[in-house]
Amino acid sequence: MKHIDRTSCLRRDFYRRKRLQKSLRRDPKSKKYSGYIRVIAPSIFSFSQNYDATVTFLQSIKQAAFKRPKTGHRKVFLDFETIEAISVGAALVLAAEIDRWQKIKNVKLVLKNYSSWSDDVKSLLHDIGFFALLGTPNSHSLCHGFSGEAISVLELISCDSANGERIAEISSRLSGIASAFEQDPVMYCAVLEAAYNGVLHGYPEKFSFQYPPLHKTWWATASWSPKEQTVKFIVYDQGVGISETLPRSKLYEKVVASLSSVTPVGSTLFKSDSTMIEAALKVSRTSRSDGHGQGLRDIVAPVESMAGAKLRILSGCGEVLYRQGEQISKRDRSNHIGGTLVEWTIPVGAT
Repeated sequence: MKHIDRTSCLRRDFYRRKRLQKSLRRDPKSKKYSGYIRVIAPSIFSFSQNYDATVTFLQSIKQAAFKRPKTGHRKVFLDFETIEAISVGAALVLAAEIDRWQKIKNVKLVLKNYSSWSDDVKSLLHDIGFFALLGTPNSHSLCHGFSGEAISVLELISCDSANGERIAEISSRLSGIASAFEQDPVMYCAVLEAAYNGVLHGYPEKFSFQYPPLHKTWWATASWSPKEQTVKFIVYDQGVGISETLPRSKLYEKVVASLSSVTPVGSTLFKSDSTMIEAALKVSRTSRSDGHGQGLRDIVAPVESMAGAKLRILSGCGEVLYRQGEQISKRDRSNHIGGTLVEWTIPVGAT
């Protein structure tokens, strides 16, 4: 993703919303999309550079899609014209939200004002398969070149189960990428393991979701950065999050024991999502149990075996960055991402 002045973009976002609110109060019918609920995307659509605004926008999409209006028919306008820079991870989660909306509500969403979108945004969304998801296959005619830093190398993959035929197809596509970038195929086993665990553990029965997810579904994509000479592989599910699923796993008692040795049980820190994810990663590396712990160990394995590789996990409100040698940094966010996003960054030619 090309560099954008974050402070300037956030300032523009603020004043843009103020102008919109003022114009709507003055004369609602004067707006081009009068009668619509208008959801405005942030200038920087990225979890790493603009997390809160990005997640707030995604939450607004869910609210618009699934909250029943008090009166009349709800019409929603998602305004992407404001996006100046977009990351591949954020684009993947956006695509998952659109996929959820269309399938659960049984509606076909259409593009509006796309001629005014940034060319880089249109190109990345086209390459990731966003327009195909909307049923707009000829969208390539809308794109006029790409100057961003991330180039999609794998169109959006989605799978609603861990069936052998579909997994074999996906594995073949991932192996092709591994060969092209001279990378160790073990990386792709981790991608599929993360996806499988998202399906297996992320959608517990009888859990009361705030917004209905596409049960047992995960999404994945990959991109190449010519500047950084790295490939990113990203998997996302709309499940409850790692810290929520841990109490149901065989790993939980070991995680609690590990945390209680340094943190009082019941403390705020003990309950934080990032702390739970960090502890689960550490315990899983030495655990011999199967199930959730085994899955986490497989997810970390490529990072441990490849110099310069790193793993980022966004799950619930927690964010954890894992580097080779058990170098872990973490933080907790104020907003829930709405599932779990696992992102590997692997140098080209890593073996």
